[in-house]
Amino acid sequence: MNTRNRTSGFTLVEALVAIAILLTVATLPMTRMAEVFQQGQFSEQQSQAVFLAQEGIEVARSVRDSKRLKAIIEGQQGDEFSPFDNCETPNNRCSINQDNDISSRLTSCTEPNCTVTIDNSSFNRFLQFTDLGNKEGLVKVTVTWTTKDGRQQSVTQEEYLRSFQ
Repeated sequence: MNTRNRTSGFTLVEALVAIAILLTVATLPMTRMAEVFQQGQFSEQQSQAVFLAQEGIEVARSVRDSKRLKAIIEGQQGDEFSPFDNCETPNNRCSINQDNDISSRLTSCTEPNCTVTIDNSSFNRFLQFTDLGNKEGLVKVTVTWTTKDGRQQSVTQEEYLRSFQ
């Protein structure tokens, strides 16, 4: 009779199953952490895009106001919406420069030339203007960017501007 001397311990199959279970349990939280990190990056970029769009609206208000103020100082009637002439058709867009001179802040641009870079993230910011008549205009600022995984994203803000005349 052949008697085996059995020692306590795990067989190779049991050890492999235990390792597989351990790896599965260990990788699930790490995968979730990576997803949360990507969502955090996206939220940061989205916040920056919203701030850039808001800044675009504020620049449009500032351009309108400075044009009107200049007309008052010079004792003339001025068209407050004339600085937006280059931004008025669907094909014409304006970029917003960071110049100190308000009158030169809006310039015509095409997509590659409308880039704003913040923290190594490139955003494209476009301003479009629609004259609605009755001394009213619609300013639309769109900010687009590409996420790290290659998805195109955009944020758009609109505001109605009225002429002071």
